[in-house]
Formats: sequence, structure tokens, C-alpha cells
Amino acid sequence: MTLTEAAKQHKLFKNGQPVGNLITAYKCFEAHANLGETNEANRNQIIAEYYKTYYISKELGNSPPNKDKIIAELIKEVADDEANEFPEAKVRYGDCLYNGKGVGQNFPEAFKYFEKAAEDGFKVLCIMLEICIIMALVVQR
Repeated sequence: MTLTEAAKQHKLFKNGQPVGNLITAYKCFEAHANLGETNEANRNQIIAEYYKTYYISKELGNSPPNKDKIIAELIKEVADDEANEFPEAKVRYGDCLYNGKGVGQNFPEAFKYFEKAAEDGFKVLCIMLEICIIMALVVQR
């Protein structure tokens, strides 16, 4: 299955329920995400990493014991990608930092990712930014 076909399978829903071949789609996302792990990620790899984190977090695919760490590593790479194809990845990585899921808890760094996401149009994050500011002030005391 190609990456494009896997993405199509991922998006197939009927009556609010997924009807695509999610098992094969996950295997495809995983294969593409793992291509060239030692090199800089290419466009397809970023796309695959995004979907792979979704499948792991929703337990739709292989759920490794250190899933939070894997999700944090992959979603950070997607969030930091210059093409910014998945701006919501900034929200997800900010959440990892804010809650200490897979990475050390870091309110100031979470704030930076939430701020970037808000700049990308995630207006709901203004509330999260305010919470981060309050939390940062509490931590500083």
C-alpha cells in the first residue's frame, strides 16, 4: 500500500466509524516512518510519522511499552518540520511537554509550542497560553 492510499484508508468513515483498512494503513505508516532513520526526514517520512503517532496514541496499531516516549520523539520531529504541514503537531508536542508525557515536564518549552500553534491559527490555544503563563509564574515562585 502506498502512503497516499494509507492516508485515504485512514480517512474512510461511515456513520462516524472508521471503515478503512487501518491495520494495513498503520503498517504502511510505520514502514515509511522508519525509512532512513539515520538521515534527515523527507516529506513522506514526516507524513508517516504524524499518522504513526496518531495510531499509537489511539492504540490502533502496535502499542509499544514506551509509547509516550516514541510519540513525543516523533511528534516533535513533525512539529519542528519547516513545511508546517501538520500545525496541530505543535499542540500535541506542547501537550507532551506540559504533562511530562514521554519527555520531562517543561512549562516554558510547552508555552513556546502552544504559542507557535496559536500563531498558526489554533485560536483555542490562547486559553492554554494563559494557563501556561500562570503555571510558569507559580513554578518561578
